[in-house]
Amino acid sequence: MEMSEWFFIALLSVVAGLDRTAVAQLQLSRPLVCAALAGFILDIFPMALQLGVMLELLWIMRIPVGAAIAPDDTQAAIGGVVLVKLFASGAAEHDLILIVVIGILAVIFAEVGKCFDVWARHRNEYFFQRSAAQLAGNRWHHPGWSHLSGLSLFAAASLFSVGFVVAAGFALLFFCDSALSSLSIGSSRILPMVFPVVGIAATLTMLRVKNTILLLVGGFVVTYGLLLVLGC
Repeated sequence: MEMSEWFFIALLSVVAGLDRTAVAQLQLSRPLVCAALAGFILDIFPMALQLGVMLELLWIMRIPVGAAIAPDDTQAAIGGVVLVKLFASGAAEHDLILIVVIGILAVIFAEVGKCFDVWARHRNEYFFQRSAAQLAGNRWHHPGWSHLSGLSLFAAASLFSVGFVVAAGFALLFFCDSALSSLSIGSSRILPMVFPVVGIAATLTMLRVKNTILLLVGGFVVTYGLLLVLGC
């Protein structure tokens, strides 16, 4: 990877991380979106989209709302795409095995990434308390710096998280790359079932939410109708 690619991946990590926690919440941080953007940056869009779809299905119901802290699926997805770029061989079966393995690793690494998010939130609480004290003392220009400090914390947590995903994933895949090649032998019948199985598992998880069945059936019917109209 070139230095410019590392720079844009780091920039995407920060922007998506802030969108996830402290700024805007425009859904740029969703695994499907940020993985696709990372794949566009690294020129591996099809493989990145496959990884993003898998991770989106796994974490579609895990949203950091209020006090709930979800696994850091954003940085796991971006770091996973970087790992795909570093270890992809160009062989279809090997690369699909690689995507599945990285998807599994991302589930684990996202839980570790949540620790960086927790750290940033705790430190941000300190800045909030300090701002409240400053406002009580009529020091009106200080809270702005505290706000920027909080944003910097979440940006740093994003970089720490994606850095951990890339470093830990690289170390594991570097020593297991030969095993991935052996797994691709005779796996042509198993691999096509990975995405449907993940999708079914995600659907079963969502059924716990009220009226989800109506939404799923309605979404399927609308999508199927659009495909018929478009002739796909």
